[in-house]
Amino acid sequence: MRVISDIDVDAKYKEMASESLGVMLRDDVLELISWIDRVAPDIRQRKTKDLAAIFISELSHFQDWEKVKKDKEFGEKIFHCVDMLAAAVVDSIEKDGYVECLCFLKQLSDRPEESKTTEIVEQYWVLQDIIPTIKGIFLLEYEDGRKLYPIYEMVIGIAQGFECDNAHLINLVLALQMFEMTSCYAKVQESTKIRRIIKEIAEKHTITFLTLLIDNGKLLFDEEDYRDNGTMIVRKDSQVIIRNTRKDYFSGYFSPEEIKRENKLAWFVNITLNSDEELVDLSEIFLNGTQENKLDLLRMIEEKKIYNLFLPGRIIRSRTSHKIIKFLNPASANDKKIVYIHQKQKNEREGFLEILRLYAENLRGCWLFKKDYDLLTVDFYVAFYLEVVKNRWDFCTELDNGKEEFYQESLIMKFLQEILLDAKAEEGEEIFKDLYDFLLRYFDFEKMGTADLMDGKLFAFPFLGEFDDILDEYFSPQNYKLQFWGDEADQWELEEAFYQKEKRFWKIKEKKVRASKFLNADLEKIVETDEKIPEKDILVLINKEDSRIIYSDSLMQISLKLKKIHNILKSQVVKYSYRDLYLNDKTEKLLSLMNANNSNNYNTFQMFGSTKDEEINKTIYLYKILWHFQICNITSDCVNKFWRLILEKHYLGMVESEDVIEKYFADMRQFAMEEGTLVIAKESSGNDSTLFYLYRYFEYKGRNYLSWAFDEGKINHALTESEVGIYWRNKSLKKIVFMVDNLMNGVSLRKMLEYHFNGLNPEKRDYLCVEPSVREIYKHFPEVKIEVHVIFGFEKSVADLEQKYPVKIVIHKVIPEKYYSDQETVELVDELYDEAVETGVCCVFRHNNLPAKMVLPKFMCDFKNRVGLFQRCGELK
Repeated sequence: MRVISDIDVDAKYKEMASESLGVMLRDDVLELISWIDRVAPDIRQRKTKDLAAIFISELSHFQDWEKVKKDKEFGEKIFHCVDMLAAAVVDSIEKDGYVECLCFLKQLSDRPEESKTTEIVEQYWVLQDIIPTIKGIFLLEYEDGRKLYPIYEMVIGIAQGFECDNAHLINLVLALQMFEMTSCYAKVQESTKIRRIIKEIAEKHTITFLTLLIDNGKLLFDEEDYRDNGTMIVRKDSQVIIRNTRKDYFSGYFSPEEIKRENKLAWFVNITLNSDEELVDLSEIFLNGTQENKLDLLRMIEEKKIYNLFLPGRIIRSRTSHKIIKFLNPASANDKKIVYIHQKQKNEREGFLEILRLYAENLRGCWLFKKDYDLLTVDFYVAFYLEVVKNRWDFCTELDNGKEEFYQESLIMKFLQEILLDAKAEEGEEIFKDLYDFLLRYFDFEKMGTADLMDGKLFAFPFLGEFDDILDEYFSPQNYKLQFWGDEADQWELEEAFYQKEKRFWKIKEKKVRASKFLNADLEKIVETDEKIPEKDILVLINKEDSRIIYSDSLMQISLKLKKIHNILKSQVVKYSYRDLYLNDKTEKLLSLMNANNSNNYNTFQMFGSTKDEEINKTIYLYKILWHFQICNITSDCVNKFWRLILEKHYLGMVESEDVIEKYFADMRQFAMEEGTLVIAKESSGNDSTLFYLYRYFEYKGRNYLSWAFDEGKINHALTESEVGIYWRNKSLKKIVFMVDNLMNGVSLRKMLEYHFNGLNPEKRDYLCVEPSVREIYKHFPEVKIEVHVIFGFEKSVADLEQKYPVKIVIHKVIPEKYYSDQETVELVDELYDEAVETGVCCVFRHNNLPAKMVLPKFMCDFKNRVGLFQRCGELK
């Protein structure tokens, strides 16, 4: 049999990652293991992570564990595959959950001693989400009744070797949790024995925490949190026990009567939730909460000084109103560290913000304030506080009162109004410096261009507003003089000194001034200090009474920076006053087109911590639209031309006419079930083709005959030839139907037909290798009809293709000829982007990928670019 190559593994991994798997049957699992067996050892070692993910993911779709638990062949094959893949793991590989799962199963099958068992239990943290998906594997038995993977024996061993200390307790607790993941498949006597032994341990050592856990309690526990803060939490229904190893941990937050001692190991408190109270995660509030919920949370964090909130179930809210009530553990204010997935920060406000900014990436794109298309993201809020606000201002939770700007603008404006205007000179300059650096870091519009890539640095919109008046007021000459000279401010005038390069002096009000005359702010002669006067035009202060001249470098720098900020604010394209031109129902339509076109482009989403959250993904699309307007200078004068080009000069039906797509696949499904009709997809399921994307999105119902159209193995197994005929699924083959997603100018379809009729595939496209080939079938059995069914297409190339190849082409939805580019299209592209395009180009938007040729600029069709609104990937045809 053919050896499996790197390309085959990549294709299989893509199929697995596409979530297109249905229920796995026994033979499917054995076929998968046989396939993995055929991977060459060197490839197996290179591709261990991918193969582990494929094996565990597909195994999670197998449900008949009860039927195969004594199946010798099945058990041996599973055992062999786990052993083989675990053996391929080398020290240099970066282990993920799937690889750790294989190693865990391998170690468990070796029936380790107690010292090794501790190491296995520590893997709980990376396995807690994976093991429940394949828990049936722990049913598998040898002929003598021993388990292949004896998780029961592991727990019993730890329990029988228990010593009354925190280290042994942790191992026992984690081993129990691991067993509980699979307990639905455990024998009744096994579960009973484990519970009895652990209950005896809890009673003997008076460990209330363990008593509640063994009584179907749920552990709310993090390894790092326990190591740094000493906290363990267990919950059963309305009962919660918070346990900590520090004697004074609960003092000041619970009464002495509420604080109980657990043997010599720890202290704990009991909390009872009422019927309307539930525990939720911080991420649940940021991802799905209302604006009121989110702002209440910020207010409560500020008030209670509790920041270690990234662990599960640390917030209590109302079941009915979803209003936040309080924090589960008020003593968390005594925590030493904030913990989040192996990341730790000091237990203070800055640490909380650092984790939100750098590590809790899935929350960066959540909004705190929102009204229609006006959003203030968590990322902007946090970055602004970390880099500009610092510890100068409480969390701002009021931005809606009398708002006449975007939320981003409002936050900046309010901070400057409330903090800067009352700041002393030194603090004011520090605030100004922080703001200036922030603006240059993220909003230096002059340096941005269409070739800039997405960098994921800040999830914010190009909205800054018009706060320059506030800066001008604070740093006005009069205010600046007051800051430095107080009551003597009126004695000083601000003047410009013009540098005369040839004679090396400055001219101030027609008066020549040499460097020796300048003083610094401390009234020292500058030439007698280490300071230097720049040889250029500068600003100076002149005393009206004695003509002393002061040069202040800080004043000069402020002046230059103010000028830069003025230029940045002046360069803003999307202004609040005419927001309706940019943010309207047309924006919603464009968002839909982008969502359809870029649904698989997870790399860009991951920059902002999102892969599947629809609302955050939509915000990312909005981010790209607004930055496109800014960088491409789509001003209010030409934005309607942009909408005309995108929404009126392009055919949108390939995205909007979902009923056509659904009807097409219903027709194809009917063909697939017809006796003697073979359906062949344009490309295989391993290819990221538009057709397979549409099939997954609109039609996929699990493994069925239509799914065979993407699988050459299934087709070749059921397609047989004899001396008297050709047969499909044991019936005479009458018709071949090719499934094709679209027909533009006919180039892509022509390449597919060239492959099937002439064997030509110079681009190595992932066409299905049907045996016997379509060419041979047509040659020996010309009575077999061959049809090409296209979902959407232009009719222009149909006649030519039907004349050259023995096929009938059926377009299920014809695209009108008006969607070829015309002179107006050419002029619109030229006006908007200063680029030349041709007439006669197919102007369409479609799911998953753009056509090979577009009228839009190349940078606009590369989603990796900040201004890229769509994707055109060469490998996706």
